[in-house]
Amino acid sequence: MENIERIKDYISLDFNQIKEIIIRSGFILIVFIAVVFIIGYLIDNYKKDSYSVKKYNYRKLNQEIGGGEEYYFRYWIWQRNKKNYLVSIFRNDLDIERVYSRKALQKRWNKKTLIPFLREVYGNAK
Repeated sequence: MENIERIKDYISLDFNQIKEIIIRSGFILIVFIAVVFIIGYLIDNYKKDSYSVKKYNYRKLNQEIGGGEEYYFRYWIWQRNKKNYLVSIFRNDLDIERVYSRKALQKRWNKKTLIPFLREVYGNAK
């Protein structure tokens, strides 16, 4: 009987212990996200003059009447220089004046993706 009580005392966690575990794991998660942002930003600044576009991504939106058509390019939220380059591609190469930005869409269903920091720049095709 005493062994069972010892095991119960060993297994049970206090509210304070659970709170401490949650705080530590949350802190580790925040630090990890910050490190990803900083490394991504540094890589973006390093590569800012070497971005190139090999293919113009194009999709047809089925949920709109007449099926709207648009060009789009994807980038991560910390890639400001890549976003500016892609906007210039829209305006200079594709002659699209109105360029928009939003959370990236899934490829098949045209609804927002679950990836939190993935964005896209898009413009309506002429």
